[in-house]
Amino acid sequence: GQEDGPPDDTTVADPDGPIPDPSEHSVKELRDKLNDIDDIDVLAAVYDAEDAGDTRDTAIEAIQSRTNAVKED
Repeated sequence: GQEDGPPDDTTVADPDGPIPDPSEHSVKELRDKLNDIDDIDVLAAVYDAEDAGDTRDTAIEAIQSRTNAVKED
């Protein structure tokens, strides 16, 4: 049978989880959460989620900016 455990790590987590759902945050809140993310794959998932949703230009810019900053480190 199926286990009733937590979902696997491939799903987008809740807003308080490791991958913020951009639709649950203002751009300012999202920018603050992005500053804590140092994983390119997580940032890509946030970008994809934003791109699939409202696609706010300022949110996309914030995600791209954070991604570029992480790549430079």
